[in-house]
Amino acid sequence: MITTLLNGTVVAVLACAATYIYFRKEEFFKAYRKARSAIDFIRLLSTVFKERRRLSDEKSEHYHRKGIIYYWDKAVERFADKDFVVASEEGGKSYSFLESDRLANKVANALMATFGFDQSRKGHTIPILLCNEPFYVICCLGIWKAGLCASLLNNASRGKSLAHILRLSFEQNDQTNKNVLIIDSSYLDKLEYDDVAEVLREFKVTVSVVNNRKVIENVKGISFISMDDILSTSSISKPEYINNIDWARDKALIMFTSGTTGLPKAAPIGHKRLFGGGHLFKIFGKTSSNDRLYCVLPLYHSVAMLTGVSSCIFTGSSIVIRKKFSASNFAREIFLNQCTIFLYIGELARYVLQANVDVELSTKCKHTLRLAFGVGMKADVWKKFQSTYDCEIMEYCKSFPLTFLTSG
Repeated sequence: MITTLLNGTVVAVLACAATYIYFRKEEFFKAYRKARSAIDFIRLLSTVFKERRRLSDEKSEHYHRKGIIYYWDKAVERFADKDFVVASEEGGKSYSFLESDRLANKVANALMATFGFDQSRKGHTIPILLCNEPFYVICCLGIWKAGLCASLLNNASRGKSLAHILRLSFEQNDQTNKNVLIIDSSYLDKLEYDDVAEVLREFKVTVSVVNNRKVIENVKGISFISMDDILSTSSISKPEYINNIDWARDKALIMFTSGTTGLPKAAPIGHKRLFGGGHLFKIFGKTSSNDRLYCVLPLYHSVAMLTGVSSCIFTGSSIVIRKKFSASNFAREIFLNQCTIFLYIGELARYVLQANVDVELSTKCKHTLRLAFGVGMKADVWKKFQSTYDCEIMEYCKSFPLTFLTSG
């Protein structure tokens, strides 16, 4: 009697559930998707906490030693002959992990030998004003290998704005070490502004010029030197590392706000935060050494550096860099470079969709691109981009005290 009653109750409950699902399909599946998303998010958080525990066990290895370079050296050992950084244009230069490491060693040794940095150099800030190209990333690696901090200057800055961010970069340095600015020759005209020249003279800055194609004479009391000449004679052997880097406190980077509401503000980025950005993207984006990231963003932007470059160091993936964004070349270069992840901000995806792209080429990209990551994509663009390129889209949004990732 009781068994029959229980069986009848179960059948009735199942029948009610089936009826509800039939007549309220949309609500049911919406709730189901939310539950699945919540479960997936909990699983990812669990993975994050497991990784934190694992990294805590490695503290003796890296916590107060080499900083981010600890992980770079491990990547070079594992992925020596694999592409690390690639110029996106057809026939563009590519550097393997080993080639990048040797050139970064040259940069580090050149900085220490030419400018005589001593053991007090830890955290000394070196501003860089370079084009979006592979050497930008390699230059940062060389600066970190020397135990220094890279200050990433906005290429669009000029006049008072540029003078301000240069001052912010140099004023915290120990003035017993020399102040150096690494600049591409195409930006030398920015130094002609009186405000900028005044800051360079005040801090006795030596301007090290990259891609220099002519003899540079010292002007306005500013000293110039050719970085290309220095690198040509610099050693490829590993430099003497500073082994007392404070993982949590010492700076690896300084980034700057855009300055739309006044003068730009400095945002110091420690080794731990630089590591965290790439490591979180590795977990949430499920990146691996098989991935190739397509980056049209300026490398002084946080998505490009803290997500793109940083994650490549930890996963062995490759980053494909373009000097300037081109919507018409997007699909062609994604396919040409076999890129699996697209890094974006704001309306870049909208511009891509508005470009006249060959349907066959767009279809080929569907078999290559698996993820678009960034911030600021509008809802109408989101759906269209997802259907056009058949890829997942993931965004990050900052909300104190956590950073959330959303996908769909």
